[in-house]
Order: sequence, then C-alpha cells, then structure tokens
Amino acid sequence: RECSLCHCAAMVHRLGRVVHQRLQPLLCSPTAAIYTPSVGVISAQKTTAQPNARRVQSVFGFGAQAACGVSRATTLAAACDGRRSLAKKAAKGKGKGKDDEEPGEPVDTSAIMKEMTEDCNSAIQNLETELGLLRTGRADPRILDKVRVEAYSATVSLAKVAQVTVSDARTLSVTVFDPDLTSSVDKAIRIAGLDLNPTIAGSTLRVPIPKVTQEGRKKLTKQASSIAENAKVVVRRVRYHYMDKGKKLNLPKDDAKKYEKDVQDIHDTYVKDVDVRVKAKQAELMDD
Repeated sequence: RECSLCHCAAMVHRLGRVVHQRLQPLLCSPTAAIYTPSVGVISAQKTTAQPNARRVQSVFGFGAQAACGVSRATTLAAACDGRRSLAKKAAKGKGKGKDDEEPGEPVDTSAIMKEMTEDCNSAIQNLETELGLLRTGRADPRILDKVRVEAYSATVSLAKVAQVTVSDARTLSVTVFDPDLTSSVDKAIRIAGLDLNPTIAGSTLRVPIPKVTQEGRKKLTKQASSIAENAKVVVRRVRYHYMDKGKKLNLPKDDAKKYEKDVQDIHDTYVKDVDVRVKAKQAELMDD
C-alpha cells in the first residue's frame, strides 16, 4: 500500500509540473500560476489578466480555471468596490436639490417693481379711456375722444382742431379753431357712430346728449363689465411677465419668495382698482 501511495503522489507531482509549464506562457502578467509541490495544488497571486483565464479554460477545461480563481476573485472585488464608490457619489448627487444650490448675488428689485407698477398704470389709463366712451346721458367731453376730422389733407383727432367743453348737464360745446373747418367737424361728429346731431352757431357747435333708455343702460353696463375684464387680462399678463423675469434673476431662496409676493401684491392691488372703477361706472350708467 505504501508503494502504491508513493506512486500516486509521484504521479500527481509530475502532473502538477506539466500543468504549471503549460500555464506559464499563457498567463502573461506580473504574477503567474505557481505550483506548490508540498500541497499538490495550483494557486495564483493577484493578477488582472482576466482574458488569460478564459484562454486557460478553453485549453485545459474547467479544472484549469481554478488556477486563476484568486485572480478572478480579486478582479471582481475591485469591480464591486468601484461600483460601490460610484453608487455613493450618485446618491450624494441625487440628495442635492435646488435648495442646496449656491444662491445668486443679491439684486435690487425696487426698479423692477416700479416698472411693473408703470405697466399696470397704463392698463388703468386705457380702462378709463374705454369707460369714458360709454355715453351715460350726461355731457362728458370724453364722448368725442374718438372723433376724427378731415383737415388740411389729413385725418386728425377732434382735439387738434377744436376745444370741447360742457355747456350744461346734457349739452357739449365744440369751439372750432379754424372757422373754415366747422362743417368738417360737424360731419365728423355725425358719422362717428355716437348717434349725436350737433347744431352750428358760427364757429361753435352745440351737441345735445340724448337721454339713454333703461334698456340701453343695461347694455352699457354689460359693455363696461367686458371692458373691465379686458383690463384684468392685461394686468394678469403683466404679472406673468414679471414672475418669469424674476425666475431668470437667480435670486436667493428668501429673496425669490419676497419678489414673488411683491409681484402678486401689485397685481392684486390693480385688479381691485379695476373692480372699483367699473362699479362706479356702472352706477353712473344706471343713474338718471
């Protein structure tokens, strides 16, 4: 039995040397497979020759791949460490939101608020002009604002060639600067679509304002509501414009909130102003 065991050990020793000699040229790396006669197995030190392990497997079969087992384990461990490192960096990146971004430089927004106020004032002025054109039965010079007169080979506003004043509660007086244009002014008022019929007295025209019927007053009230809604739309567009402008300023978080609040406050103030003005106009329209 002892002879048989010695014979088997000698065979294993020789087989190990043969495998070692065959593996040596394939593992072209700083570390190669090392045969340990005392143990009778093949081990490997740290290596990065992953393609060589595949070549060994193709030549010697699965059993020879064990020679690269430590190499493969080392390579996989390094890859896992790298992936864990990248995962940690990605997690940190995801955790950083908009609130963690560096704030921009402080910006004085008072000039922007002033500019927004001016734009809203323009909307209110247009509202007043439109409401003034609604005839209430009372003499109001603004009734003739949209009258255009043919004068000196051009079309000009009535205010360029005449002065409009109030004679009494239901009569307007139009004084023409150039007497030669009196007939032209008379024609312009008649065809302006205001349902007015002036009378000429020298270079002055008297324009009686007819009384508005109850049905006509209701129509004018609805028209006033429509004009007011258009004015609100303009104010909302102004708010949207300045909200969008604020987003591009890259303000610090607290300053950005204050900016948005200031814009909203200005918007709300002018919307309320529109409501007050249109209610006053509607009351005037319904009053005898």
